Amino acid sequence: MRLLKIQKRDIRPFKCKFCSYYARTNSQLKVHMMRHQGIRQYVCHLCNYKGVTQSDLNRHTKSQIHVLKSRNECSQCSEGFVSPMNLAQHCKDRHHIQQGS
Repeated sequence: MRLLKIQKRDIRPFKCKFCSYYARTNSQLKVHMMRHQGIRQYVCHLCNYKGVTQSDLNRHTKSQIHVLKSRNECSQCSEGFVSPMNLAQHCKDRHHIQQGS
């Protein structure tokens, strides 16, 4: 018996009026348009990050950004940094403190 392979066509009829993006569904286009309009309704409770979708916020939360920043916290102002190098530059620029001296 011969099996017929049905190919799913990539049909994207919904066009963004701001760029060349085409969406498969109207709801995908709405989310895309929110990015253009700066509508970010999902807020991180640990920082000032705002995402367009719950998925954006989940990705941010899972990125370990808060863990990394807590490991590299400024002793003068408690601002957190992802890398020790960024912390050292901050201390030099903001507080005129040379790290390691």
